[in-house]
This record gives sequence, C-alpha cells and structure tokens, in this order.
Amino acid sequence: KIDKALAEAIEAQTARVPVIVKIKPGREDKVRDALRGARARAGLTIPTLGAVTAEVAADDLAALADSDDVLSVSFDAPVRPAAVTSADFPCKRPVIAILR
Repeated sequence: KIDKALAEAIEAQTARVPVIVKIKPGREDKVRDALRGARARAGLTIPTLGAVTAEVAADDLAALADSDDVLSVSFDAPVRPAAVTSADFPCKRPVIAILR
C-alpha cells in the first residue's frame, strides 16, 4: 500500500513526510482518528479521490498503510503550475470550432 518514495523515506528515517491517504468509503473518521493518534498534521480533504493529505512521521507510515481502513498511502509530491500560451497552439481557429 506504500509507494516507492515513501518506502525510501521509511528506510532513510525521514522525520516527517507529506502523504496522500486514500480511504475506504465510510471509514474517513476512523482514519482521521488514526492520524491524530499518530501525531500527524492533517491537511486537505480530497473528496473526488476519497483521500486526505497529511504530514506523517516516517515511523508511523507502515502502521497507517497496514490499516484495514486505508486503501493506499502515496508521497504528496510538490506540484508546480505550468503556463500555456497561445504560442503553444499555432492553430488560428478557436479550439471550440475545431471540436464541432
């Protein structure tokens, strides 16, 4: 249930790791209680994924992943925005016209 980046964090004994925890439907409260018990810093709820973000001690990752209430635990990697300009699309016609 743990991805490669988190396995490496556990092995390296990283202090705290940002994670995305995918939760079995209806088990959200139990997982939030488990995160509080593990002294994790709760983050955002992502309803469309059935997940929450948190910052968890590397020592607590394996126990979290072993929970029957958790589907998976993944590293919450930083995401940077990328701009798209009209220069990226040399087409002269509007996209809407092309799709019709």
